[in-house]
Amino acid sequence: MAIYVKSIWQIKYDPDGENITLLDYDDKMLEEPLIQQSHTSEMVGFARAEYQTGFHFGNVAHSITFQKIETYGTLVGGFNAILSQLALVSSFQDSKTLQINVNTGESYQLLDAIIQEVNPIKGPDFKSHAGFQYTISGGKLLTGAWPTVTDTWDAWADVWSN
Repeated sequence: MAIYVKSIWQIKYDPDGENITLLDYDDKMLEEPLIQQSHTSEMVGFARAEYQTGFHFGNVAHSITFQKIETYGTLVGGFNAILSQLALVSSFQDSKTLQINVNTGESYQLLDAIIQEVNPIKGPDFKSHAGFQYTISGGKLLTGAWPTVTDTWDAWADVWSN
């Protein structure tokens, strides 16, 4: 029998458009989300240098991987849910904003996010359960509350203000 973690996260894809909740508070997960950051860089060795030199080229990227486990009445219901979710997610072809909320009040936005992978989780341990592992990658990670209708974007300061 699998041991589950109760989600303290709410993850929404395209909150200003389709607003698809991929993970909600109290959903079952196998483990906490994995959030990673990467940079484009290169290590270069120069002739007669004692050590290599590193160059940072910018292009910071972030990714988040998480699972969501759901209970279905029958095995067939679980497989139907898997196929339905895969069909839905495959229709998302453009980059969108990913809204990440924590039940303690913190809020984050991952800009230019793309759902890269959705892997169904199914096996003998799950019986009437099925799940999905999502991997979503994006660009800039913003902190703070989601902007409201009255908020304006200050491009110079690169922040929302009201």
